[in-house]
Formats: sequence, structure tokens, C-alpha cells
Amino acid sequence: MKNYVLGRYNAHEYEIEVDGEIVYRAGNSPLDSQGYVSKQDGIGIAEMKEYCIHTTKQEARERGIRYLGVEKLEED
Repeated sequence: MKNYVLGRYNAHEYEIEVDGEIVYRAGNSPLDSQGYVSKQDGIGIAEMKEYCIHTTKQEARERGIRYLGVEKLEED
């Protein structure tokens, strides 16, 4: 399938994929979206999921392509 946006998230990060290529990653730091902190100090999985959904939908709108949704990433 071409022309799609898919998001993946866990408690440490979320990523946005466009047509099979990761185009954006963000960490769980409450002070810096590009930063990563321990799971206990991070913003939490519920908020990571919300950010992932929002950013994935925004990316789809901006590119005018299909939003496939988000899925949970395995934890390390």
C-alpha cells in the first residue's frame, strides 16, 4: 500500500512512518520532545499514545494521504 501514514508508540517513544519510512521520532521527556527519560520520569504511555495519534493524523492531513492509525510498539 502506498501513500499512507502509520504511528507506533510505547512508554519511551513514538514514531511516524510514511510509506514504510520513519519520518519522525519523539521521546517521552516532559521537557523536550526529542529527549528520552526513564519510564518513571516520562509523560506516560497514555499521553504518548495521544501525541502519536495527533501527530500521525496531522502528518496525513499535511501530505494529503491515508491515515492508517497507530499501534503499540513492543517494550525493550
